[in-house]
Amino acid sequence: MNREMFKSATLMSLFVLCIVLTGQLMLSLSTDRQDSAIQALAINKTFDIKEIFSPQSFIISFGGGIYTQNYSEENSNLWREVQVELMVFLQNKNSLMSFESVDESRWIEMVKSRAVRFKMPFDITLGDVQTMLGLEAERSNRPEKFNSILISTHDLNSLYFANEDTSEFYRMQGPELSEDFEGSISRIEKETDIEYRRVEDLFGLQDAIDDENVLENNSVFPIKSSFVDFVYVTPEVDVTNKDDSALKSYANKAFGKQFNFVKKMIDVDESVIYLYGYGNKALRLGKDGSIQYTERIEPGTRIESTTFVEAIQLALNFIDQYGGAPASMYLADYETNEDDDKNIVYTFHFDYRTSDFFVMSDSTSNNHSIVVEIVGNQVTNFDRLVHRYKSSFMVDIYPKTYTIIEVINLNGNRIQSDYLKKIPELEGLPDDQVWTRILGDISNVERVYFKEADKLYLSPAWKLDIRETSYTFGLYDGRLLRPQTN
Repeated sequence: MNREMFKSATLMSLFVLCIVLTGQLMLSLSTDRQDSAIQALAINKTFDIKEIFSPQSFIISFGGGIYTQNYSEENSNLWREVQVELMVFLQNKNSLMSFESVDESRWIEMVKSRAVRFKMPFDITLGDVQTMLGLEAERSNRPEKFNSILISTHDLNSLYFANEDTSEFYRMQGPELSEDFEGSISRIEKETDIEYRRVEDLFGLQDAIDDENVLENNSVFPIKSSFVDFVYVTPEVDVTNKDDSALKSYANKAFGKQFNFVKKMIDVDESVIYLYGYGNKALRLGKDGSIQYTERIEPGTRIESTTFVEAIQLALNFIDQYGGAPASMYLADYETNEDDDKNIVYTFHFDYRTSDFFVMSDSTSNNHSIVVEIVGNQVTNFDRLVHRYKSSFMVDIYPKTYTIIEVINLNGNRIQSDYLKKIPELEGLPDDQVWTRILGDISNVERVYFKEADKLYLSPAWKLDIRETSYTFGLYDGRLLRPQTN
């Protein structure tokens, strides 16, 4: 009797084990098939990379030490014109061979002339520019990196480049540039309503301290301000809506339409999480409108690498599928690394503007609106927070706007304290000498829109960059909205 019971138990155990193994095999096969199908659909549209290769800011010099910085359509047209000029120069061997260093005085002379300066979002090489512009000519292998491109009406046979962080300056000569740049500068000069000055011209830094480490600062500094509307926003994804068809559509894109192996969970903050299979893929749709997707690659997996162009095309397709790309989206930065298995990992950071202002948020990953990580032909991480804009409004309780100088005065103690923590050897210097150095280290001042996590609108703000620290202050109250160490 015991022997018969043992045999029955053994047969039952084998039967259950068979079911489990078969289920795991079917799950694995189904997962592989769906992964392959989804990846096969991933690259289904070709994008023009030039459209997302854009400056962080446009600085137009009218000569005589007066500048403006804005993001009008006029500037977009200017950049498209410059892209054409860059393509001509970068396909000309003689121009590439003419690339040379120039001294800082030559750069400053060009900055002060009637000129247009394009400040790029990240350091870039000539070869990178060729890739961004889709040029098939032989790629330049010059190692120099720059973050500003300048065209001066005083030298229409040259393009100027600078890495203003390292005080390195370059010139490339070639065919004569279009004389239309002078007309564009004149039109902007007539229409602009905000006057900028160089930090050096405003504060006379070189005269304040006789120290070779305190160099001229060519960053432009607005000396007045103007009223800017607030903007209502709606989330990209509404997880509180009783109709969850929109949520399912995103899950379908991530996992395919077979939900046999998808588990749905609601997080404590009401975010919706979909887990696929054994958790190798996950999609999180946040209450704040964010979309986050992760795909795990098993350790020890070797994946055939893709080119930069293939990777960025995959990233753009993913963005297009998950909410679409804002018309003003641009590539803000990118990195190329290797994981522990020597697979090439591309990480692309994107930002965008609305009403010609850069959009910032409390909730964005790595301070960028969209981040896409690519390994081989797979998106392994995707993080997006892009809002839809409804309408603008003004708040009557604010009788004035703060200039950036007033904001700095209002928050002076905090700025000085942060600065001395970064450079403790300056402790003990008189305040006026410390502030001369602080002003000398201002690298960017611009108006932006800022989205606080608990607000349903975008607030106009000042963004101030000093060395490795980036501050965001309210335009109407001067309040520190967010300090951010870069």
